[in-house]
Amino acid sequence: MRKPSVFGLALLAMAFAACQSNSFKIEGTTEGLQEGDTLFLTTDAENGVPSDTLFVKDGKFGLSGETDTLYFCLIYSPGGKFEAQPLFIEPGTIRVHLSSHQGSSKISGTRVNDDFQALNDSAAKMSQRFMALAQKYDGQVTDSQKAEIERQVLQAQQSLTQCMYRTAERNIDNELGYMIVTSGADFDNEQVLKLINKMPPRFRNRELIKEIEYEIKTYPSENSQATFPDISLNDEKGQPHRILDEISKYELTIIDFWASWCRPCMMAMPDMVELYDAYKDKGLGLIGISLDNDAKGWKEAIKATGAKWLQLSDLKGWESEPARLMNVRAIPHTVVVDKEGIILQQGLSGPLLLEYIENTFSEGL
Repeated sequence: MRKPSVFGLALLAMAFAACQSNSFKIEGTTEGLQEGDTLFLTTDAENGVPSDTLFVKDGKFGLSGETDTLYFCLIYSPGGKFEAQPLFIEPGTIRVHLSSHQGSSKISGTRVNDDFQALNDSAAKMSQRFMALAQKYDGQVTDSQKAEIERQVLQAQQSLTQCMYRTAERNIDNELGYMIVTSGADFDNEQVLKLINKMPPRFRNRELIKEIEYEIKTYPSENSQATFPDISLNDEKGQPHRILDEISKYELTIIDFWASWCRPCMMAMPDMVELYDAYKDKGLGLIGISLDNDAKGWKEAIKATGAKWLQLSDLKGWESEPARLMNVRAIPHTVVVDKEGIILQQGLSGPLLLEYIENTFSEGL
């Protein structure tokens, strides 16, 4: 083989350096922003402290720089003219389109941002599907029509969960994968551990990942025969209740994790009311545990749904102690226990929950 020349080696070195470039460029376009408007980019999603300032000119904005890591950030308008747009800074050209119309902003151009946008698009489609199905509940529907609507809701949820899992698996070595694993996605414990085991050490050593691993290995999974955690929560009037004491009053108890802001939860409430009314005199108890943060919204939802059973909450949202201890990652989520608090089933909803309750009472407890 002919020995390459010094000039040839220099060209190879330059080509290799180009392939390994850490430079990134944001190419942005806007709708609804004026000439000279200011945009902020922040890596502090919680507090929104700006790390860069961008200016709109001819309906466009841009930013370039160098990065040796992939990281999450937000672009937002100080005047709140559009929703904050999340994206990932990574080498390459990141295209951002900001729109004042809800759900119309888009990102593209780099692998992780393309995956992130595809996931957001799937979530938006599921939300639209839920709204369409919810409208059907506003009219008169038969039991069989209700069951079909619930089947379609469950199918949509499962489809989104599968999409989230595939995206997390494909990006498990970067911040997008980490974000999905820690987001409360409706993965089972086996799936979560499988994803964690594929993470590089820099993610596995983060405190949140260690906490998730600990909870999965310490507290009950869907098929365990463990006891529901022995904790107390306040009802909507501020009165404390020990959950195991309440459970002991009934032959069988459904613990329903829900929230006023959760559309599928609110859609499921009419069926929960019907189920409770049908079996409360036979020994069925029902305890609602809300993942709300806002007391007013929680109390209004209780009244609006006609839920007549015990409602509890520590008003800590996803940091709710029972939800954390039970590793609840998506709602609505039900846990069925006997009067000793032994967990019999988890995650049943709609016709499957009704069938389980019917069979349990018909077979005798």
